[in-house]
Amino acid sequence: MSSPSSTFSPRALAQRIADGAVRIIDVRSHAEFRKERIADSENIPLSSLDNETIAQLKTSKIGIPLCITCQSGVRADKAAKKLSKEGMENIYLLTGGLDNWSHEGMPVDGAGGKGIPLDRQVRIAIGILVIAGTAACYFSEDIRWLAAPAFFGAGLVFSGLTGFCGLARILAIFPWNR
Repeated sequence: MSSPSSTFSPRALAQRIADGAVRIIDVRSHAEFRKERIADSENIPLSSLDNETIAQLKTSKIGIPLCITCQSGVRADKAAKKLSKEGMENIYLLTGGLDNWSHEGMPVDGAGGKGIPLDRQVRIAIGILVIAGTAACYFSEDIRWLAAPAFFGAGLVFSGLTGFCGLARILAIFPWNR
């Protein structure tokens, strides 16, 4: 059984695609997938990877290696671990995700340029809220305003330690991310 740490480099994956010897599952959000993707990849967002979806993956295209990808590799690693835990075999990750794929000059399909990726939206929102809370404290001289930056700082630490980002889940439901 392949462990989730088995990987394809962008060039190795491109060769597998050319040979028709791989199935690519992209676990990014629908909006990210529409923006750019590897040709012939399928979109199953990490949040949609439930028992029913896993059962369907297990019974379709048996024996063909499954390459899981996302933007940088973090979500793909989580998905691969989840699939492995459920008994799936021949699971691979694209080294460095779509960022590395693009960096290596590999072709992408999609609308391009539209929208901001969810991870960047999270950083923008937290940056704005930290600046707003700090400025409010400075101008009002009320130290209670520092609770907002502290809250978002704690959220970043929590997200870094657990891989769960509540703000990303909230932003994902907004219309521009569907």
